[in-house]
Amino acid sequence: MIQRISAFMRNSTWRAFFTKRNLRYLVNHILDIAEMSLCEIALEVRWLFGKNCFRKSDSSIPDLVILSLTSHSPRFRYLLKTLKSLILQDYSNFRIIVNLAEVDFDLMPRNLRKMRKFKVEFNRIEQDLKVFMKLLPTLENNPNSIIVTADDDIYYGKRWLSTLVEFSSDYPNCITGYRAIHVPNDPLNSSYVDWPSPKSFMRSNDSLLLTGVAGILYPVGTFAGQNELILKLRRLSPRNDDLAYFVASNILGLSRVYFPCQFSNPKYWNGSQRIALWRTNVTGNHNDSQYQALMDFKKN
Repeated sequence: MIQRISAFMRNSTWRAFFTKRNLRYLVNHILDIAEMSLCEIALEVRWLFGKNCFRKSDSSIPDLVILSLTSHSPRFRYLLKTLKSLILQDYSNFRIIVNLAEVDFDLMPRNLRKMRKFKVEFNRIEQDLKVFMKLLPTLENNPNSIIVTADDDIYYGKRWLSTLVEFSSDYPNCITGYRAIHVPNDPLNSSYVDWPSPKSFMRSNDSLLLTGVAGILYPVGTFAGQNELILKLRRLSPRNDDLAYFVASNILGLSRVYFPCQFSNPKYWNGSQRIALWRTNVTGNHNDSQYQALMDFKKN
């Protein structure tokens, strides 16, 4: 038996697994899972007591904010938890809109439908806009509102929204986000995966690509009257709305602001990334091909 164990440990494949890098990754992965498990437990405890103290929107806070999301049936279990974290935000003057394709709308489970009594509105969208469903229908139907996008697989801490709204008040005409990529001067000679993230606060009219996973705030009137432009860009970049909005912002001369803070590193629910669009975008180089198509359109 001892000889067998010794031979097993001498196996090069096994030794290669136990490198410092792999062990560090394994430990970090375990810690991430443990952290999100604790977040989920804490959220459920807060929900158990906090939902009974639920209040309607506080009109004394002047800025009504619409939180806009989309989802689909394989992720409904994560959407439910995300909605709870949004409902429990400490910024009280908001509504939540979830835009769903018809097929997913009909598959909504009962526990999701019950969320309607907590400022959550589920919209049935006839045309399946895929990732663009997160923002486009809400923009069209609420042109005079501040809109903040969120993802359906993220835990949002209770000060996530109030911090974003407070910061954006210093830059009232800017699209503001917690997470971003600094697009290089000659991006077509490099890959999307190599584009760096800004190391500190950044404001830009052309090189700042805000990524929606951590949340993006769109001021009143953003992309107003530009449905035709957005739809053209959507056809060129159907898998990545962030790229399309980046190019649209550049064409329209819209300024963006990146605000790094504790909310810049999103916390994904355990298991939610088994079904994630970024995987195919990155591994299939779809981000690069979509950006190339957008740049060709912009030149013309």
